[in-house]
Amino acid sequence: MFSSKDAEKFNTRNSEGDSEMSETYPTKRWAILGLAWAVFFSVAMAWYIMPTLQPNILELYGITGSQFQLALTVPFGVAALLCIPGGMLADRLGIRYAASLGMTISGIGFLLRSQTGGFPILMGSMLLVGVGMGIVMPNLPKLVSVWFPPD
Repeated sequence: MFSSKDAEKFNTRNSEGDSEMSETYPTKRWAILGLAWAVFFSVAMAWYIMPTLQPNILELYGITGSQFQLALTVPFGVAALLCIPGGMLADRLGIRYAASLGMTISGIGFLLRSQTGGFPILMGSMLLVGVGMGIVMPNLPKLVSVWFPPD
């Protein structure tokens, strides 16, 4: 699999201004775009499904509507606070590692959300989702911009 350094190497221009891309590069970059879309879609869909399931969640967790709304909005607050550190993490460790870490953290949060046990479990799982979103979301546009540079 190519890294962002490979993408930068392939996107360099020679002295005549022609791009020095190998034949396998365009195929790989479309796969990277599809993967970035799938990651964003899975994180967003898992979060956006909550309002649809509100009556079931209220019953399963034994929580009030206010607690549900708090658990629904917390990931965005946490993600907003962690977007800049998440981008800095990718600059230090690499986009692939940071996005994978964020997706793993979000996945753990979504899996924990399936465990019924009251408001603390729901809130803790949604906090993890927010942490993962704060790492994933600022790095997906970076990933796409590395693989699809402006001409």
